Amino acid sequence: QDHVIALARERDVDVGGAIAISTLTANTEAYIDSQTLITAPTVTVTATSTDSASALATGVNTTGDTGVGVAVAVNHVNLTTASYLGNGADIDADTVTLSANELGGNTFTASAISGASGKDTGFAGGFALNIVSTNTAAFVADNAAIDLHGADLTLTATSTTKSVADATPNTNKGTGGDFGAGISIAINVVDNLTSARIGDGAAI
Repeated sequence: QDHVIALARERDVDVGGAIAISTLTANTEAYIDSQTLITAPTVTVTATSTDSASALATGVNTTGDTGVGVAVAVNHVNLTTASYLGNGADIDADTVTLSANELGGNTFTASAISGASGKDTGFAGGFALNIVSTNTAAFVADNAAIDLHGADLTLTATSTTKSVADATPNTNKGTGGDFGAGISIAINVVDNLTSARIGDGAAI
């Protein structure tokens, strides 16, 4: 679990700014690989990921004739969750179950909060970028030659990820005595791949 929080508040100068960057790369795997012999009534191979990541930046300035508050939050996530049978796996069982689960919930978040107020001019800017890539797969490897001895094979892949990019003003909302401006930009880029498959050329 990866959390980055940055906070800036300037009382003596006219600029408040914060940058938060969070990067998470993780692989979660469960597998039966080549030349492995397993004998059991039931064989279950499960890979489950509950990783989460968030970046929060808060930039606030409430003093001076001209107030500027800027916040930038970047959250980059790359997750792989895999359950598989590799080439040469030898399993003597009644049932074989492969299960891959990505349970990130709603914890992939980039949030930028900005605000400024000045006696004459206030400007607030917030930018949030959330880039999330997940690959959740239960599979038999490509070109794998596997002996299941007549067992029933079940493959299940589940992903419940939710990604949020949020750029908002704080309660000051970029106000100024004569002029106030605020801009907030949020970008959410998501690539979630969930698959249960038997690979090309696999023999089971």
